Amino acid sequence: MKQYILLLLSVIFCLGCISATHSDHSDGIEWKFEETTGNKPDVRAAATLVTIGNKAHMFGGFLECFDVNTCDHHYYESVHTINLDTNKWKEEPLRTVRPGARILHGAVKYDQNMIIVKGAKYNIDISNIAFYDDMWSYNPQTNVWTEIVSANAGPGARFGPGVVISESNNKLYLFGGLSPSFEIQNDMWSFNFATRVWTLLIAGSTTSTSIPAPRFTPVFQIDNDRDLIFIFGGDSVDDGTVNAQANDTWVYQRIQGNIV
Repeated sequence: MKQYILLLLSVIFCLGCISATHSDHSDGIEWKFEETTGNKPDVRAAATLVTIGNKAHMFGGFLECFDVNTCDHHYYESVHTINLDTNKWKEEPLRTVRPGARILHGAVKYDQNMIIVKGAKYNIDISNIAFYDDMWSYNPQTNVWTEIVSANAGPGARFGPGVVISESNNKLYLFGGLSPSFEIQNDMWSFNFATRVWTLLIAGSTTSTSIPAPRFTPVFQIDNDRDLIFIFGGDSVDDGTVNAQANDTWVYQRIQGNIV
């Protein structure tokens, strides 16, 4: 199984190597390159960026190696902040208490803080891999990390889960991911920040056709206006022998608590 996961991960991050030269301005909207100043982040992939107010905070990522004989992945654990008004980057001082360097973690905004959930760190041939089973809160005003310790057992260590925050109840929702046993998940959980309790909403299943199939790195977004959570696609392995990527769409109705 591990060799197929390795190939999938290579495909995921190599997508960033593809460049496009065609530009379509038929709708009057176009990309604009922004010049930035300050202490810019090093070259990297698979970092996360969370916007809070007029600033965006980047955490994690890695400089990926593609030749097992010459190098290994290099991971980052610092926070870089860009002021969206001035386009100036700043590398925040590294704190002693902080989450470990990682990729494939969830990152969301909650209560004006950046929340980091799960993730992993592995070497180029995946002979040494660390799965994280943690959650951290970053306060951008004080540059302080605080680990959020849950009151009960939750979804467990994994990388590549879908993570969102519901504004209607201030809970975090987590779906899927890849476990340390290299089993792909499709369970659905919520986390209550007030009680710090994880709740299993929908148990995982490899046979049910009424829930999304097991997957990691899906597109996982919430429509807070309608209180709906959307899943699209993701990575999986079909029968353990064929790399598979999905293009199905699912909607989780949070109030009713079911998937359509």
